[in-house]
Amino acid sequence: MELILSNDQDRHTTIDIKLFDYLSERPATIEAFVSGELTTELASDLNCRLLNAPIKGRQAIYGILQVSAPTTYLFSTTEKDFVRMLAQASGNALENAKLYHQSHRLVSDLQLINETSHRLNMRIDIHEMLLFLQKQLLKSFQPMEVCFAFKKHDTFEITGASTSLFHSENGQSYIKHVEQHFAQTNDPLFVADFSRLTPNQIEYRSIMAIPILMEEKINGFSIVLHKEPYFFSFDSFKLMQSLIHHSSLAIANSILRTQLQEMVDLDHLTKLYARSYLDQFVEKSLEYDQSGMFLLIDIDNFKRINDTYGHQVGDKILVQIAVQLKETIGSRGICARWGGEEMSVYVPNIDEKEALELASTIVEVIPSATDPQVTISAGLITWDERDRPAFQSVFLHADTALYEAKNSGKNRFCTHNGSYQTNS
Repeated sequence: MELILSNDQDRHTTIDIKLFDYLSERPATIEAFVSGELTTELASDLNCRLLNAPIKGRQAIYGILQVSAPTTYLFSTTEKDFVRMLAQASGNALENAKLYHQSHRLVSDLQLINETSHRLNMRIDIHEMLLFLQKQLLKSFQPMEVCFAFKKHDTFEITGASTSLFHSENGQSYIKHVEQHFAQTNDPLFVADFSRLTPNQIEYRSIMAIPILMEEKINGFSIVLHKEPYFFSFDSFKLMQSLIHHSSLAIANSILRTQLQEMVDLDHLTKLYARSYLDQFVEKSLEYDQSGMFLLIDIDNFKRINDTYGHQVGDKILVQIAVQLKETIGSRGICARWGGEEMSVYVPNIDEKEALELASTIVEVIPSATDPQVTISAGLITWDERDRPAFQSVFLHADTALYEAKNSGKNRFCTHNGSYQTNS
């Protein structure tokens, strides 16, 4: 028996393993790794028969469990099933270990930042923190306008903690000047008389702008303005630097907390909610909402897509469907990745008629939203306050209905009571 693992392993092991190499592996081994299916091969050059079982997790294939036997030996169905089950259990364990290792590293970094922010007695919530900072800046420096901006992609976005000037056209010239400054340097900006730097007629002449750094890179900035020239002293400038610098630690902490929570709550590929988040959402809705619908979705013939076009195209289709689901549902409910090619939708406070129309719309729109084109089958359960289902029965009934949709022709949804809707 040989353990062949992909070369992205970042830990030393106490057992002998072989790194997977496309250039040197046998064709049957590569086929098992790519397809995720069991393969066998009579290896005459090795004088043995090989059984290749993919080590699969929920998110990827991590290697091959290769079993060798004499050339005259034929693996029975029971033996194949056992090796397949062993490889799958290994894949889940390996995936969990990798995720734990990544999470542990992020949590360690987060704990360090948390301890620093506690010592500084700063607030954790970014919005509350910025409102607090705005109050402190207004109190300490008596500016007429205050701005906080954070980088999103390649642009800076003005936050709600900024004063009204920066949400208007009149504030854009000041923001543009500060952006151009920080595009060249990380150094704070102190302008005693802005009118000397521009031919345009300007209203606010005193400017202080301090970068908000994260990992030595500019993640945002804060600006204070006053109409009078030379209004801010150099001591005020240094004090503002200190205030923003200390606040940057707490802001970085809050951002990392948000990112870590997103890792827990969101599926990495589709950016839909993860199963654990869905479970909590549904359980709370069953307790407090008046009604609801749960739609369990499965992509029809998805294995054929992966086999024909490859897993990258399969992943692209998953993302396309996820985008369409979020667009269709909007803020009415949540969309989640159930696992593999299965996704789900939960909408609270919706009556049965609306739920049927929404489910029909989702089934109908998916073919036009995917390339290569695919269809979906789905199982629907609805409930209201007169008949609140048990938490687990919601998923059981939806799964049963999905099974019925699959067996009655696909490209449709069925309800848990046996009726179904089709799309022509």
